Amino acid sequence: MKTINSFRIAANLLVSLSILLLASCDTSTTNPAPLPVEGPILLVANHADGAGNMSLIELESGAIISEAAGIGIYSNDIVEFEDQIYVINSGSNDMNVLNILENNTLEADTVITFGSGNPMNGAVADNGYLYISNKDDNNVFIYDIRRSRILAYLPVGKSPADVIITNDKVYVCNTGAVVSGFVSGTLSLIPLSTGLVDTTISVGFNPQYMAIDPNGRLHVVCSGYDWISPHVDGEIHIINTDADTVESFVYIGGQPREIAITYDGFAYVTASGSVDQGFVYRYNAFTGEILNGQDNPIEVGMGAYSIVADVDGAVYVGCFSDDSVYKIYGEDVVDIIYNVGDQPATLHIYRR
Repeated sequence: MKTINSFRIAANLLVSLSILLLASCDTSTTNPAPLPVEGPILLVANHADGAGNMSLIELESGAIISEAAGIGIYSNDIVEFEDQIYVINSGSNDMNVLNILENNTLEADTVITFGSGNPMNGAVADNGYLYISNKDDNNVFIYDIRRSRILAYLPVGKSPADVIITNDKVYVCNTGAVVSGFVSGTLSLIPLSTGLVDTTISVGFNPQYMAIDPNGRLHVVCSGYDWISPHVDGEIHIINTDADTVESFVYIGGQPREIAITYDGFAYVTASGSVDQGFVYRYNAFTGEILNGQDNPIEVGMGAYSIVADVDGAVYVGCFSDDSVYKIYGEDVVDIIYNVGDQPATLHIYRR
């Protein structure tokens, strides 16, 4: 979950988990068997050619349920708040809500329908306000979790994508997508105290995803593009969140996608470019030094899309085309976990 403190170190607790998840149109979907849970769970939302489902991986034992339950169409983000899981589905314009009970089971709560638009990514504040980007309508809406209602629609830039909360502010990536390609991207800034957009920060082309480093700076992945001419290579724009200005750049190259930053300050960026590539780039989040770039990438499965960092420094990469999840320490692939569902696209680590 994207939270104000992304680097707190959580203690591993012994838990046991059996899962009952809600299919987008079938509330009877049930796991074939519970996981032998001894530690954190990696939730993997799979696109599965529009028949969305979720895989579960117990990270200590490696136990897997490849198709635990159905979810919405084209799940784009997984958000956690007060032992509930929110799965944002861009294809079906809705959100699955899953309860995590005291006995560590998951049960279906409801499906929230948003109607028109294209909900993409979300981040939740401590008060339970969930800010969700709505790509087709160029806005962010505020969903009040505790009252189960949409409070407001906030106009932002063109085709918003990732959303993150830090330093008492909501940051929204505006990709700038237009019919002919992209205009220069921006970030919209929403102070939590007002709930209104009050600042726009100019960044590079096609800003897609963000992460916070241990010093509280915001790393914005500007993916560029390679499918129209002239090509634009990817860059990382690093934002000082006190001054809300661009502080520095990392010229990472290629067409980077999602980003995860470890507790000790190493940034990992998936660089699938398209579904027939499988690379991860790595750089020092403090200095900007590229450690694994276009010339020496970390090689994983085809279609490396989603990425998350665990509290121990391990990084997990979902490979869309290979139906696999890779585990990385440093610059080394230490494990390949296959047998997840078809087309893994979104990852989230859950722990009590």
